[in-house]
Amino acid sequence: MSNDSGKTSHIEIVQNPDVIEFLKSCSFMREPTGDEIDEIISSFVSVGDYAFSRCKNLVSLDNTDALKYVGIQSFLATHVLDSGVPKNLVEIGDSAYSQATMRNNKTGTITIPGTLKVIPQSGFSWTGLKVVYIEEGVEEISNSSFANINNLTDIYIPASVNFIGSTAFTSSPNVKLHFAEGSPFLADGGAVYNEDFTVLIKGPNSLGASDTFTIRDTCKEIAANAFAKSEVGAIIIPDSVTRIGNEAFSNTVNLDYIYIGGKIKSL
Repeated sequence: MSNDSGKTSHIEIVQNPDVIEFLKSCSFMREPTGDEIDEIISSFVSVGDYAFSRCKNLVSLDNTDALKYVGIQSFLATHVLDSGVPKNLVEIGDSAYSQATMRNNKTGTITIPGTLKVIPQSGFSWTGLKVVYIEEGVEEISNSSFANINNLTDIYIPASVNFIGSTAFTSSPNVKLHFAEGSPFLADGGAVYNEDFTVLIKGPNSLGASDTFTIRDTCKEIAANAFAKSEVGAIIIPDSVTRIGNEAFSNTVNLDYIYIGGKIKSL
């Protein structure tokens, strides 16, 4: 059975008698082991919403080449990121990997495949990630995609990404964004604005202590943590800015000068 979008439904998968017996045995008697889950899921094309949410025995998935669709919160609060992200993913739901920890992957590194066009809202929020490589082909990083990750230090973003949500990296104060040549976000020295340049999401990475960064005069808001750990020496904020988010300038050790326009209403 396929749904209207042509995706193989999760219902079709569980109609397999062997899978039904497996699910009966573990749903009411015990939680399945990681090896049992890995064996079952190796043939999945689609995993439905909440399918393995909070399944603490799910540590890694080693045979996921067939997996293309992952539903809302499917792997929430599991340890599945130990084995990375399936390399042929086409679509994942909101919060699909949120709160997923990494027991054995000490580098905390994953690669998000270019077959996935949109990284959804809260897709990887509150996880144990440290370094993320996004392949060419991904086009959108949604709101809160990588929010609330204290250990996250680096995200490598390809030129194909043309939209970044205004809260994509909220409360991930240590992250640096690395843009590929040709990225539309390089025009401002690596600073990231929303699509109409009214919100400064992240300050520039490429400016140092001797440099001054001038915020565009279309900007109305500086997001939380926007300049956290930035090395820039001076910032000029135009009169158009009326709101500055929490800890926008935290740990800016080189910052000696800020000019603030006269219309700030919220700090």
